[in-house]
Amino acid sequence: MPNNSKPSYICAKRGKVSLFLCYYPKDTIASIKSNLCTILKLDTKPEHVRLLTEENWPNKYRMLEEKLTAEKSALMNETIVYFVLFDTGKGQWEEVLVSNPEPLEDLDDVDVDMQDTIAATKKEEGKNKGKGKGRA
Repeated sequence: MPNNSKPSYICAKRGKVSLFLCYYPKDTIASIKSNLCTILKLDTKPEHVRLLTEENWPNKYRMLEEKLTAEKSALMNETIVYFVLFDTGKGQWEEVLVSNPEPLEDLDDVDVDMQDTIAATKKEEGKNKGKGKGRA
């Protein structure tokens, strides 16, 4: 049966990975987990993946139940979902861990360096004008 509703997406995060995943409100959490495993080519079964959403206070999460639909799980478009894996070696679930990117350099220094580079390039172009233009 075709799905006539409009698709939405979630942002699934783990470590340094952020993945935007489309879903329909009638999709089950189990099918979303299966899609996640397929897309990421995870060497784990969907049963060894948990999807969590952040509660109203920091570092508190609610696990999404596999049998519920996205709609009944209160997933909305652009919801951030964290996924964790079951560590068979330790016999327990991972903690939610997400790395936030840090800027590589101070942006003020980048602007100054860029201006210096542009000035040097223009100076070199000015020196090379007229050289190598069809003279034999």
